[in-house]
Amino acid sequence: MNDRFSEELFLTNETGKMLYHKYAEHMPIIDYHCHLQPVEIAENKEFEDLGEMWLRGDHYKWRCMRTFGIDEKYITGDASYYEKYMKFAEILPQLVGNPIYIWCALELKRYFDIDEPLTAANAQEHTVLFVKILQFMQETVPYPFLFARTWVMAACHL
Repeated sequence: MNDRFSEELFLTNETGKMLYHKYAEHMPIIDYHCHLQPVEIAENKEFEDLGEMWLRGDHYKWRCMRTFGIDEKYITGDASYYEKYMKFAEILPQLVGNPIYIWCALELKRYFDIDEPLTAANAQEHTVLFVKILQFMQETVPYPFLFARTWVMAACHL
């Protein structure tokens, strides 16, 4: 079994693959409903860690965590974003088939070149990689590069 994430996951025939790779693959993402506030993007907000970026405002992820019985302390409570991220990593493998699972896999793949599923066992490794990427970017390229690399053209959540 392949345990790596592929952007061809839902491309089940050659026509779909051809259309995706020829036309859609390099198109910008126009996101009308992301959970980053536009002001955060405009002001180049630097996030504490992947937990803050992923979990601070994402009520869909909160709902999943509640469904699996995660204590509210680790959802909207006073736990650190790192602790919240680790709790989310515990339940993510159980979300296979849920769009949140696919969205998380796409974000890890496109933004951080991580193509393995996030689990409690590798969550620490992923957050260390996130911090290293941010440090590298701050030292060598302007911070907005992260958003430029994602091909995000518009982000609105009013």
